[in-house]
Order: sequence, then C-alpha cells, then structure tokens
Amino acid sequence: MAVLNTGLAKTSAGGFTIPYSCRFDGSSAYLKRTPASASNQKTWTLSVWLKRGKLSSEQRIFGAYKSGVTEVASLDWSTEAPSNTLYWHLGGASNYRFYTSSTYRDPSAWYHLVFSCDTSSAGGRAVGDMQSIYVNGELVTAKGSTANPVADYEGLINIDEEHVIGANRLYANFLDGYMAEMHFIDGTALTPTSFGETGDYGEWKPIKVSGLTYGTNGFYLDFSDSAALGDDAAGSNDWTVVGLTAADQMLDTPTNSFATMNPLKVDTTLSPVTAFSEGNLKIVQEDGYYGASSTMGFSSGKWYAEFLILTSPNNHASVGITPTQDPPTDSWNNPPSGRDAYVYYGITGNAPQEADSYGGSAIVAGDLVGVAVDMDNTKIWFSKNGTWQASGDPAAGTNFATDSIAADTYEFILGDTGNAFDSDWIANFGQDSSFAGEKTAQGNQDGNSIGDFYYTPPSGFLALCTSNLPEPAVIPSEHFNNIIYTGNDGTQSITGVGFQPDLLWNKTHNVVNNHFLIDAVRGVTKLLFPNLTNAEATDDHDITAFTTDGFSLDGSGNGNVSGSEYMAWNWKANGAGSSNENGSINTTATSANTDAGFSISTYSGDGNAGATVGHGLSKAPEMVMIKRRDAIDNWPVHHGYNTTAPETERLYLDSNGATYDDDVQFNDTLPSATVVTIGDNDQVNNSSGTYVMYCWHSVDGYSKVGSYEGNGDADGTFVYTGFRPAFIIQKRTDSSGDWNIYDSKLAPYNEVGDYLHPHNSALAGTAAVDLLSNGFKFRDNTAIWNASGGDYVYIAFAETPFKYSNAR
Repeated sequence: MAVLNTGLAKTSAGGFTIPYSCRFDGSSAYLKRTPASASNQKTWTLSVWLKRGKLSSEQRIFGAYKSGVTEVASLDWSTEAPSNTLYWHLGGASNYRFYTSSTYRDPSAWYHLVFSCDTSSAGGRAVGDMQSIYVNGELVTAKGSTANPVADYEGLINIDEEHVIGANRLYANFLDGYMAEMHFIDGTALTPTSFGETGDYGEWKPIKVSGLTYGTNGFYLDFSDSAALGDDAAGSNDWTVVGLTAADQMLDTPTNSFATMNPLKVDTTLSPVTAFSEGNLKIVQEDGYYGASSTMGFSSGKWYAEFLILTSPNNHASVGITPTQDPPTDSWNNPPSGRDAYVYYGITGNAPQEADSYGGSAIVAGDLVGVAVDMDNTKIWFSKNGTWQASGDPAAGTNFATDSIAADTYEFILGDTGNAFDSDWIANFGQDSSFAGEKTAQGNQDGNSIGDFYYTPPSGFLALCTSNLPEPAVIPSEHFNNIIYTGNDGTQSITGVGFQPDLLWNKTHNVVNNHFLIDAVRGVTKLLFPNLTNAEATDDHDITAFTTDGFSLDGSGNGNVSGSEYMAWNWKANGAGSSNENGSINTTATSANTDAGFSISTYSGDGNAGATVGHGLSKAPEMVMIKRRDAIDNWPVHHGYNTTAPETERLYLDSNGATYDDDVQFNDTLPSATVVTIGDNDQVNNSSGTYVMYCWHSVDGYSKVGSYEGNGDADGTFVYTGFRPAFIIQKRTDSSGDWNIYDSKLAPYNEVGDYLHPHNSALAGTAAVDLLSNGFKFRDNTAIWNASGGDYVYIAFAETPFKYSNAR
C-alpha cells in the first residue's frame, strides 16, 4: 500500500507532482518480466526519470535478453571511456549501438531519459535517427562509437523472453539510485514532449501523461504501492520484484528532490575510503578522519535532519554543519577544528567544538542523532534518540549549542574523527525514516506536511528538499544570458538574450581576437578590452544599439567579423542610470540592478586616498572591477574571498599574476553596503582620470562569488554554488595562474572541454570540468584550476537555480 502524503509544493510551471520513486541499492534489487507474447520489435518508446547513486560503475537501466545466446538489448550507465556515459545496444549479433560523448555524473538532481526507437520503413526516419536518446528534453547528437541499424531491423525489446529493470541478464551490474515515472510505449515512437515540458526557470519538468496507447507490452511504473513496487499503473503488465522492500518506496522525486550525501565531495587523494550506498544515504567510512557532506546547502531558514550511526569504534563520531566552501581536509579532519564547523563531538558529547562544554552525552552505535539549524538566528541544537541535549528547545530557541554561527552557506556533515577508526552512518533528510530498513518507519512530517522523519521535527524546522528551498529572488535568464552568434561583416540583429542588455562582454572563440566590453552607461560605441591595458576606444561600426532582446551590429569591426563565432555574455543593470551621491565622489551615472546584485558606475577621480564611490546596490559588493577610461592602465579587481584579508589584496583582470598585498587601489578597506573605498593610485583615482566600475554580490540561486582549494587530483574539487552554472570566471590567487572562463553554451555537455582566458586573446583552450545541478567539479589536476593546496577565487552565474535544476 502507499505510505505517505508528500505535501509537495507546486512546481515552477504547473501543479503536477510525482509522489514516489523507487530506490535501487546497487547490490541486489531489480524488477523482471517475461511478456506472454512478442510484440512490436521495431517501434517503441521508453521514458524514465533517474537520480544517480553510485557513479563510475557499469549499471543496467533496462534490458531484454535472448536465452541460450549472448544477445542482449540494453540501456546502461557505462564505464566505457569516458566513464559515466549512456550506452544503448539494440540487440542481436549485428551489435547496433551507440555511446554518448557526454558524461552523466551528477548525483544531486534528476535526469529525464527518453529512448525512442523506430527502425520501420514506414516510420520514415533516417538511418542515423532510428534510435534516439533524449536527456532532459534535448536530443543527444554528440555520440561516440556508433553502429546504426538497417531499415526494418527487429531488436530484442518486446520479444517473448525476459526483460529486466535495474540489472543485467545475469542479475549483476545492478542499478544504484532512484527511478520514477517509467513509461514504456509499445508500438509508438515518441519525443520527450509527451512526458515533459520546459518550466519557468528553463528546467525540464514532468507533466501528467495522458492519451497514450501503451500497446501489448507497454506499462507504467509509478511505484505508488509500496507492497507491490512492480505494479503496472496503466494495465496488467506487472513486474516481479526482487530485492526491493516497502522501505525502497521513496519520497525523493523529480518534483521534490531531497538532499543526500555527496559522493563528489570526497577527497580521493586521501588514504581513507568512504563508500556510498542506499541512494547515497548510507556512508561506510574506513580509517577515520573523513566523512561526507550533503548535496544541498543553506544560508537562511530552519532545517532538520537525522543521522543513524551504525558503527563507531571508541565513539569517534561527529555530526553537524560546515561551510560549503571548506574542503574535506579542513572540515572533516577532526571536524571540530574546521574553520567554521559546528559539530556534535561523539566521544565527549561536546559541541560545537571538541573542547567546548555542552552537556551532551557520547554517541554510540545505534544512536540516532538529530540536528536542528536555525540560520536566521545563527543557532544549532543536537538531539540523541529523540532527546534534545543540554535541555535544548529548538522550537523555543533556547539552550542551544551555539548562537554564533558565522554568516555563510552551510551543508550537513558527518564522519569519524578518530585516526584508523571506521564509522558507518545512514542519513535521513526527510525521505526515509526506516533508514534503509534499519528501523521501523515513523512517518513524521515537517510543518509543511513534507517528509518522513523518525522523530517529529521541531516546530518551524523543515526537511532539506527542493520544495522547501526558498523561491529564487530572480529568474536567472532575465538578468544574465550567454549566447553564441556568427559574424557577417554587415548588418544583423542578434536576438535570444531575453532582455535588453546593459553590459555586453564579447569574445571570439574560434579565432584570435580581443575581448571587449560595452555598457549602457558609457554608451554602445565605447569599447574597453579586458585583456589589454588600453584606454577606452570609440567604434561606431560594431554594436550600434542594445535592443529589447539583444543588440544590433553593423560593420566588420571587433564584434562582427565574417565567419567568426562570438561568445556574448549579457548582464541586465538598469539602463543608462543616474548619479549616485552616497560617496565622497558623486558618480557620473550608476546603473544598478539591486535584485540581481549588479551595478555599473562611471566617475571622475579626485586623487584622495580613502575616497568613496557609491555602487547603488543593497549590500556590499563581493567583486569589484575598475578600469581607467582615459589612459593606459591595468584592471584592478577586488574579490571578497581573496585570502583571509581580501581588503588588503588586489588582482589584475589583464594579468595572470598572483594576488598582491597593496593598499593603493582599495585603501585596505572592504566595500560597504553603500560605497566602494578607493586609494589614490592612478588605476582607480587620478585627479583628472575618468573611470568605470563594475560591482557584483552573490544572490542565492542566481550568482555566487566564492573560493575553493584545489586537491591536485584527477577527481578534483567540487564547488557548491546552489545552482546549475551557465558561466564561471575563475583564477588561482596564491600563485600565478590564468583567469579562465567556462561557459555552458560554449561546451554544452559534460565534461566541459573548452574555455577562454579573460586576460588574453587566445583561442579556446581545453578544460576538464563538469557543470552540475548545484555547482561545478574539476576533472584533472591542471595547476591553473586544481593544484594541490592551491587557492582559487571565482564568480559564477546561473543557468537554473538548484530548486529547479536538472542533473547534467
């Protein structure tokens, strides 16, 4: 029978919700069925939503098998190089198949896969289109090794022999992760629009499927009956359940994705091993000191999660929260010593640090630890087996472990803090109070009627899931957009931006050419070059106007050379702006988009150290770029995460040099909520100089200014942003290292292979980075982005907020 009311919030573009998914454990669980009779072996469609668990292993999603021979038809997560691709084999000795060139190793959100097959002559498909895979509504065109079928070829799908979901024909290569809304349509080849649509934030989202004829062997698995997870909700083609129990019916679905533990944020260069299973909720840790963190972060709100400890020799267990930018070696090598980690220290019961007196009791195997975090009031509490330690009362806000959580974005962490000790945990963020069958589910929900907790969450504290995440302050595509166009040496109108740009950053990626910036405050004929120290240039033969959906071009100058392919990065401010008088220097004009945390200002210098310039934003900028317009000079950059004293440091956008301690650009003073303080250096404040200043601060779900530490490994650092990035600028600061731009349109699938340098005119280089639903992760140890112990800063802008993003 079905178990819980999920109480889901509405999705971004409609009210359809998916209540349940099925968890496959990667070791023994699968479904099987042998059709009573063969049916259409030429034409059919499979649609399924998947959230990945274990990565980098061969895993069967769906397949059919012919007995007595080795022939097989299958759809797999593959380990063929590169690992984590999708592999399709149509079956038979002819070996018709293909691999995707893209990799799919994002465990934090959901993928939608549609496989549409039609080999029939009557279907009219070109040979190369007879077998098609769509991921998140988009046709996969980048394929590796491919062998196309001949017309009217009959594959093994829909033969009258065994079909299996979640394992291969030998009952191995088990699927690890979650599956929801599996439709199989026998006899019809469909596209993704029968199963999904684009939402308000650009995400691909499920719709209620209706009007379909499933055919002889078609079926629909909605996993709504926990006692019969293989039941066909569209007919009588039920599947036999093997290794699945009622505890595997999950509330983690494409319309309400829950946090899990994050296998991407484990430092594989370290000797301890952390293994993930049960849909990334179970953590088996060997040799101590390290653990795992949640896939979702939070900077505001009240959150509750539960953690069951299965084993912990000598009680060396720790559970709590840490900033998302902290690397494993800071946060989990004895977490209490992490920069701002707030943990319940198992061996003593102390919190939030090992040495702090708290009044909690030690954690032993079998204990269930609850963590309640109130970010709005900077407080945290810990419970053990339903009792809040030190007489804490999160609902009343009293007897907390600490009331001084530093402002930042945090994630839940757990692990073991003893050298050479093991610690095994199962987490519950509200999706499974049975803890994978270890306990009897209790079904307690949060105040939004969401979730499945063992103990009732304190009043006001919520499950960490996408339905409970706050609505983004802005729709990213209305404030930043990246597009590609081709020059024609003549007149053309570039559209598709989605708004009237106020800042355009432009660069060719297929030929050597300078970057250039134009903005609505200085005017479209005024060019600056980020990779050069040149003064402002006047050019009326390139961008002639900003339009409501992009910009117009006329001529053959920097932005319109015939055959050149251009990256155009567009930001919305507030038009031409007006003077800001908050500082000691009145700006000539300030154009500020306070919702999106971006402003453009022009001003004339006064030559005084400590002068201030109003930026027009609602909070302090975290990244500031200034360029003198009337003379040759550098581009000073302030970045709020550049060392532990960023007010004393400066970078140059036009240089790959390391950070430099210098007070003459920013006067050793952090920007405030109203002004940027500048020194008396000619680069920022010559008494006869004219300047432009660009300012940004982070906006949850839209932009992130941050830092990270490299690990020097091919399995590189994971960086949490809280959204699926569209555009990233990144630089090493502790040593010389290039500025690098990564762009979702320049490299539309993972791993991202192309990047550009803001500080030079070179062609696109080759990178190794995954852009993910909640951040990005480097995939090699190249020093300019992932040296061991290297310090890096970045600014990123969203394609889709994490609340609505698909896995990529």
